[in-house]
Amino acid sequence: MLRDIKKGDVVLLHDCGETVGADVDAPINTITALKEVFKELSGRRISCVRIDEL
Repeated sequence: MLRDIKKGDVVLLHDCGETVGADVDAPINTITALKEVFKELSGRRISCVRIDEL
């Protein structure tokens, strides 16, 4: 995912962990991974904003 992200992209990630076959730890795993994603993108001078801030 990180390799392909560029300025102006919209990235949507979701997993409630409650759908059939979903990993119940998916939400916390996603949050944990996003912390690293935000660090990497910040280092590339790519900022992240909520969709309502565009």
